Amino acid sequence: MDRRSFLRSVGQVGTVAGAAVAAPAATQAEGYRRCADPHLKFVAEQVTKWAQELRDLNYVQPREVRATDHIGAVEQGVAPEWYWFHPDQSQPHQHPPLAPGAARSPRPQHIRRDADEQIVELAACDFVTQIIPGWVTHVLGYGEVHRSADGKELSCQPQTPGPAFNVRLFHPLIVRVHNRIDPHLHLEVSVHQHGGHIPAHSDGHPNFLILPGERRDYFYPNSVPLQADLQGNQWVPRDGEWDTNETQSTMWYHDHAEDITAHNALMGLGGLYFLRDSREDELRQQGILPALDHEIPLVLKDVCLQPITDESLMLCKVRDEVEKLKKAGESIHGEARIHFDPFDHNGTLGNLVLVNGQAYPFKAVRPEAYWLRLLNASLARFYNLEFWAVHPTTLKHRRLTFLRFGRDSWMFQHAISQTSVFLSMANRGDVYLDFAQCLAEDWKEYWQDDQLQVLMVSTLNQKDGRGPGHGDNEATATELPRGAANELPEDRTDSLPLIQFRVQRGGEVVPQPTHMTEQVELRPHEQLAIPENVRVREFNFERGRGAWQINHRFYDSCTANVVHDLWSTELWILRNRSGGWWHPIHIHLESQQQIYVQARNQRGERIVLKRPDYDVHRFCRDRNIQLELSAEEIETADEKWKSSFAEMQNHSSDDPDKLKFDQTVWNLEIKHDTHVLGPNTEVHLLMRFRTFEGPFVFHCHNLNHEDMRMMYQMDPRERTQSDVSVADEELRVRGSHWYFASNAPHHCHEEPSGGAV
Repeated sequence: MDRRSFLRSVGQVGTVAGAAVAAPAATQAEGYRRCADPHLKFVAEQVTKWAQELRDLNYVQPREVRATDHIGAVEQGVAPEWYWFHPDQSQPHQHPPLAPGAARSPRPQHIRRDADEQIVELAACDFVTQIIPGWVTHVLGYGEVHRSADGKELSCQPQTPGPAFNVRLFHPLIVRVHNRIDPHLHLEVSVHQHGGHIPAHSDGHPNFLILPGERRDYFYPNSVPLQADLQGNQWVPRDGEWDTNETQSTMWYHDHAEDITAHNALMGLGGLYFLRDSREDELRQQGILPALDHEIPLVLKDVCLQPITDESLMLCKVRDEVEKLKKAGESIHGEARIHFDPFDHNGTLGNLVLVNGQAYPFKAVRPEAYWLRLLNASLARFYNLEFWAVHPTTLKHRRLTFLRFGRDSWMFQHAISQTSVFLSMANRGDVYLDFAQCLAEDWKEYWQDDQLQVLMVSTLNQKDGRGPGHGDNEATATELPRGAANELPEDRTDSLPLIQFRVQRGGEVVPQPTHMTEQVELRPHEQLAIPENVRVREFNFERGRGAWQINHRFYDSCTANVVHDLWSTELWILRNRSGGWWHPIHIHLESQQQIYVQARNQRGERIVLKRPDYDVHRFCRDRNIQLELSAEEIETADEKWKSSFAEMQNHSSDDPDKLKFDQTVWNLEIKHDTHVLGPNTEVHLLMRFRTFEGPFVFHCHNLNHEDMRMMYQMDPRERTQSDVSVADEELRVRGSHWYFASNAPHHCHEEPSGGAV
């Protein structure tokens, strides 16, 4: 669908087109266009807090593949890599598993599998639900399709967030996705498994679309890359030696359709994807990780809801549901429509934050340790999360400490003691929160009738889609102009409450020992060596020609902006040149390791990190590196930043002067897949290309920025010594690796070389 068709259709899905609406308790929207001026919106004061119990997520139930499933016999087939294990099952309409010249030989040894494939069927649907009790909302979501043994469909109940995945390492999975969204809405979909190491065909490429009424088979190997050795100028994979240090843990999936990703994600197309392995089993058996029933997934997403009481203005599905519920005797006030402004290129912000699709839920817990699996699924909102015990009478708060042991898809080697979690869009955070700390004598005054109230709050009040730096309260908005992101501290006097934990001790409670410590090794982490002849690439993220660009160019799905040698390691420099805007940059395919960071956080603190073996000028001597500091100043700033966290451990978490910025945002000793580029931030990282050929993409995860062209295409290719080196040129995407058309490769037009990186 082209942009004009989308703009015409989006009014049917997420906006109130020019109509005056009214509701008794509604409040006029203020000036910012995140909730358009002429319309009304719900505000936090209108929603009853802590009245709904947090809804548990449903989990998919994979089944064995049956002959009647006909894997690949759908639009756009299945990933060619699937034929590495099934070479005799090619369908006449299917792309050849190995197109001429695309790969040198079948490579089944490059994917390990310990079991036969299983299959899950998901349907992307539009449906109605009640985000706020008494108000009906039209949303998008995924539902699992259940079938009988003879293939007859039994049920499909869509939900948002979508059903979560619980899968095992080396157990491959086929996910067949149906696009069942009302065809009158003209919405294509494309499912991206965020953080996975999967074939290009199944990566949710923005242009590998599932059209209305069609299906696509996604092949998720749930494997890890082979280890590789550097021999001369070639990286050679080791047969049978798997890089299990790369085993993912907390991933997620979401829509990635070109031009409409922001809309589809805001409306609800997303869910969690957990990969488990023997190392996680060991940690749980040893009592280091909490039991499975002590895992709490928390998906955060902000929305702006507009109340509509005039039935003539309601969407048809909503009006039908309202009439049905009223006839059943339920108290229904009208429609609460999700507002989306397709012309807002800064970033879509909502004023209500949903947790697992609910506004202000509560969760009953025991004074024991829990694994909180946090996901920021918002379009443009950042969060700085803290956990506050609230005094029952004075309402003063006291912060809880916790262990942070994972970021993005990977666990750390060692947990880190912290008091806050900073999450940019798409970031995940694994938190070991032990409520037993509140049983100590000095917490006694916070208990009332064997119950303690703990709030998860965000102290980062953000009013502008460009990023942190604008408090929502009147004082900070008045004192600081727009764009002063580096000068505004977090605002703990006007925090955003998200979820209430009700800690219930009931009867005699024997505190369980805390097994996770900062000394326990969780998952080994090996720092990547910097190849002597490493290829260096620079990517400047900037504003240009009214939208968003990388290296002065807009995204073109037919152009391979960067072409890499398969089994190579490259050094990438990510630089934010867009002024006050923030950009979380997500790179598909593999994890990345940061080796140099020059940044300021939202409180204006300077952060400079450098790996000891990384000489910026040696490896980037011919590059346009703009360093603010000399080599001596870099070393001093690096040590000062590290020592500030060691100093914090010797002070109470209640000391506001010792509250430090989350040290995992920029960190040289962990893995990342989404890098936070604040204003004038520069991040140098090592990026590997293993197993799968492209095309893949990388982009800003402020999804309005992504849709407005802040995205590039990378195309790892396997080449022989006789191949002409094209790594510095921009090429068209290879037709044999393009899965856009239903029955044949889509041939893009040739793009002239230029703007090489």
